[in-house]
Amino acid sequence: NRSHNLTVENSTLTLGDLFSAAGLPAPNIYQLAPPKFPNYMITWGINSQLGGFLASTPSLQPYDTLEFSDDVSWTKGAHQFSFGLDYINLRAFATNYLNSQGAFDFDGSRTGLGLADYLVGETSNSNGFTQAAPVPSDQHQNVFALYAQDAWKITPRVTITLGLRWDPFFGHSDPEGQVVSISIPDLMANVHSTKFPTAPAGYLFQGDPGGPTNNKYTGNALDKWSPRIGVAWDPEGNGRMSVRAGFGIFYDFPNFSYDQFGFEEPYGGSVTVPGDGCTTTCLSDPWANFSFNDQSGVTHTDVDPFPQYVGTGPKNAAYLPGALVFSYPQSIKPTYVMQYNLSVEKQVGAGWVLSLSYLGNQQRHLWLNNEANPGLQDGCPSFLPGFVCPVPTNGRRLFNYPWAQCGTGTLASCYGETLLLDEGGTGYYNGLLVSARHPFAKHFTSTTNFTWSHCISDNATTTLGLFLVTDEVPYNRHADRGNCPSVDTHDIFNQTVVAETPHFESRAMETLLGHWRASVSAIVQSGIDLSGFGTEPSLLLDYAGDGNGLQQRPNLVGPPYCAHQGRTCWLNPASFTAPSGVPTFYLTPATLGSTAPFGNLANNSLFGPGSIIVNTALSRLFQITEGQQVEFRWEVFNLPNHANLYLPSGLGAALLPTFGQPTPGSVTGLGALAQTTNDPRIMQFALKYSF
Repeated sequence: NRSHNLTVENSTLTLGDLFSAAGLPAPNIYQLAPPKFPNYMITWGINSQLGGFLASTPSLQPYDTLEFSDDVSWTKGAHQFSFGLDYINLRAFATNYLNSQGAFDFDGSRTGLGLADYLVGETSNSNGFTQAAPVPSDQHQNVFALYAQDAWKITPRVTITLGLRWDPFFGHSDPEGQVVSISIPDLMANVHSTKFPTAPAGYLFQGDPGGPTNNKYTGNALDKWSPRIGVAWDPEGNGRMSVRAGFGIFYDFPNFSYDQFGFEEPYGGSVTVPGDGCTTTCLSDPWANFSFNDQSGVTHTDVDPFPQYVGTGPKNAAYLPGALVFSYPQSIKPTYVMQYNLSVEKQVGAGWVLSLSYLGNQQRHLWLNNEANPGLQDGCPSFLPGFVCPVPTNGRRLFNYPWAQCGTGTLASCYGETLLLDEGGTGYYNGLLVSARHPFAKHFTSTTNFTWSHCISDNATTTLGLFLVTDEVPYNRHADRGNCPSVDTHDIFNQTVVAETPHFESRAMETLLGHWRASVSAIVQSGIDLSGFGTEPSLLLDYAGDGNGLQQRPNLVGPPYCAHQGRTCWLNPASFTAPSGVPTFYLTPATLGSTAPFGNLANNSLFGPGSIIVNTALSRLFQITEGQQVEFRWEVFNLPNHANLYLPSGLGAALLPTFGQPTPGSVTGLGALAQTTNDPRIMQFALKYSF
C-alpha cells in the first residue's frame, strides 16, 4: 500500500520520460500524448496497491448551456390561466485522455505483492498493460417543454387546477456523426453493416437499415404529454379545514453522463494485454503477447495497434478482441413518474393544526444496465431459457459466434463487456405523513412529524456503462428488484419544541427568570438500507474470467441479523455463504463449475442500525443599555449520550473478522455522511457581547 507520484505542471510527461529517468530503454508504446494544457496539472503515479496502475491523464471538458424560458399568467373571472415554455440547448466539447499514454498494472499476481511486482518489472497476469484512444464527447442535447394550466375557482370552497405539459424527448446527437448502434438480432443472424461491411456483425452506422439517423445516438420520442389535475376543498366553509388531492405525470430525461459511447470502437477503443507470457519483457514490450487482424485480414503480432488501428473510425479500424460496447435502442422510451397525493388538514382549538397526508408515485421505464454478453462456462447459460448455444462454445462470452471473432489463435469474440440500455425498469413509492403543529402562542411552539414510507424499484442506473449498477442476472431485470438504494428509511419521527418564559411584573423576577428560551429537537429513525454505502454483503462474479467482476450477492442461509444486535454484532456472519458453497468471494470460471450461481439474498434487503438524536439549547438575552446587550447560550448535542452505531461492514462478505460489526471504516464515499450521527454527547457554552 505504498504509492510514488511524480507531478509535472503545464507540460506533458510520457512513459518514455519515466523510463529514461529510471535508466531503462524506451518501451514499445506509441505515446498518444494529449496537447499541453496551460494551467492544467498532469500527474503520473505508480500505485502498488491491489489493482493499482501507472497513469493519470487530463481531460478537456468545456460545456455550453443556453436557456430561454417565459411564463405568462392571466386572471379572468374565476380562472387564473398560466402558459409557459422552456428551451435548453446543451453542448459538450470534451475529450478524455484516460489511459491514452498507457497504464501498467502491478497486482501481486507474480510475486504475491503488488509493490514487489513493480520493483522486479512484472506486470499483472490478467491486466498487464492497458492503452486507450482519446475519448471524444462532442455532444448536443435539446430540452424543450410547453405547458398550459387553469386554476378554476368553481365555488368559494372548491378550486380545481387542470394542466397539460408537452415534454418531447430529443435524442442526444454528435455533430460529427460519430454514432453507432448495436443490434443483437443482427449479431445473432450474422448481419453486417452495409456502410462498413468489415465491422463486426451487429454494428449499425448511419445509413444502415435500422441504424442511427440525423447524427443521433437514439431516436426522438415526441409524443409525450403530461396531464396534471389538482383539487382543493374547504368542507366546512370557514377556513379551518382543507382537503387537497392531486395527480400528475412527470417526464425525466438523462444528461450527458449517460453517453459513454466515445469509449467504444471504432471511434474510441481500449486494449488490455495480459502480462502472462511476456516474463521480464512486459515493461519494454507489452505487445509481445498480443496479436490481431486488420481490416484486410492481415495478422499482426508484436505490433502496437495505436494509433493506426484503434480509434480511427469505421473505415480503417481493426476491431480488437473483447471490445467494450455501449448502445441505446433506436426507439427510446423516456422515464416518467405518475405522482399522486391526498391530504387532510384541520385546525383544532385556537392553536393546533393537525394534518394527515399520503404521497405516492409509480415509476415507469427506469433505465437499467444489461450485461448482454456474459461469460459462458460450460454450455448454455441457464438464465436464457430457450437460447440456442452458438457453435463452437469454447469462447468465454455469449457472443462467440465464428463470425464475431477477432484476432488469431484461440477464438476471441470482438465483443467484450456489452452494456445495453434496458428501459423496462419500474418502481413505486408510498409514504404517510402525520403532523401536529402549534404556532408560537402562549409562549411556546411545537412541531411533531411522523413519516412512514417504503420505496421499491428495479436497479436503475445514472450512467449507461456504470458497472456497479449492472443487472446482476443478465436478461432478468427483476432479479435486482428491491428497496430503493440509500433512501429507503421506513420510519422517521421528528419533534421540535421551543418555549420562552413569560414577562414578569416584578422587576427582580423579570431580571432573574424572564425571557429565557429553551429548545428541544429530537429525531428518531429506523436504519437505512445498506446498498448505497458499500456495506451490503457482496462478492464479485467474474463472468468472463478477465478480472472484471460484477457485483454478486451471497446466499442467505439463516437469520441475517444477530440475536443480540449491538456494538459487536449486527449481521450474523454464519448466515451468509457463497453460492454453491464456493469457498471464495471472488468467483472465477475455475470455481464456478458448469453454471453461474446467483445468490438468493434479495437486493437492498438489509438495514443498518437506527438512530436517536436529541439536541437541546438554553439561551437568554440580557439588555444592559439601549445599545449594549449580552447573549448567553448553553447547547447540548446528543443529550442522552445515545450510541448511534455505524453501519455494519459487509466488505468481502463473511471473510473479514469485522464482517457484520458496526465499523467506522465500513462507511466510505457518500456513506461518510452517516458518520455525522455518531457523535457522543457534546456540550458548549457561549457569551456574546453586542454594542
